[in-house]
Amino acid sequence: YRLTFTDVVITLEAMERVSSSLERSRGALLEVALAVDQADKERAANVEAENKAIVDENMKIYKSTLEKYDSAIIEEDLRLIAEIEKAIEAYSAGTKKYIEIAMNAARRSEAYRMMSNGGEMDVLANNLREAVLNAVNYQHDYAEYQISVNNRLVQSSALIMIAILVLAVIIAITLGLFISRNIQTRISNVVKVADKLSVGDMDFTINDDSKDEIGLLSGTFKRMSETIKAIIEDVSYGLERMAEGDFTVDSKVPELFVGVYSKLSESMYK
Repeated sequence: YRLTFTDVVITLEAMERVSSSLERSRGALLEVALAVDQADKERAANVEAENKAIVDENMKIYKSTLEKYDSAIIEEDLRLIAEIEKAIEAYSAGTKKYIEIAMNAARRSEAYRMMSNGGEMDVLANNLREAVLNAVNYQHDYAEYQISVNNRLVQSSALIMIAILVLAVIIAITLGLFISRNIQTRISNVVKVADKLSVGDMDFTINDDSKDEIGLLSGTFKRMSETIKAIIEDVSYGLERMAEGDFTVDSKVPELFVGVYSKLSESMYK
């Protein structure tokens, strides 16, 4: 069978939005674990829910492009859709489990491990990304085949211009996928920093000042790391004074000892 160029372009655009939403989802999920304030955690969880809605909407768009065709001639598309939906279902189930863990500050390290390279959520995200990429490659292959057929059968300048236009659209969508991979790289950098922090390695810097979700995630992570460093330095200062016999010492930064950190302050300076 032969899908029209219009349907190919619509499908590729939908898959690009699914891919981008997946990368934003990873950023939002990581922010749930990194955020110290409960309101920030809930905001990040809501962003993940919004990304899930975008994924569902674009899967509907993909399906709608196939409604005009007989099921016998869209067998491969139906197989690819089933593969993507299976991966989405697994990712959604993993996301629900992860959020329950990440919302608990005491289980932050466990959440980090799930998001780190090779972790449960990383594997589920890669499976979904691969399923989407299979659909994109299938549409790309068809588009390239259709262009070659048109070039052989039609020599008129008008149809050649149409083929060039379609190719330009495909390149634009491919560029969108490249941007999506760039987002993935930025998230991976934050995950690597999170891995360092989880083992007590504070020797890192974060240089992402963008205003998108990943930039906000990096900002949250930066604030969290600065808070942890400040608390560690304050506790070290208190212990040194106590070692010298001064048990009247007070914290220099009492405003930082909030949430689970308040118990540490109470134990040190009560």
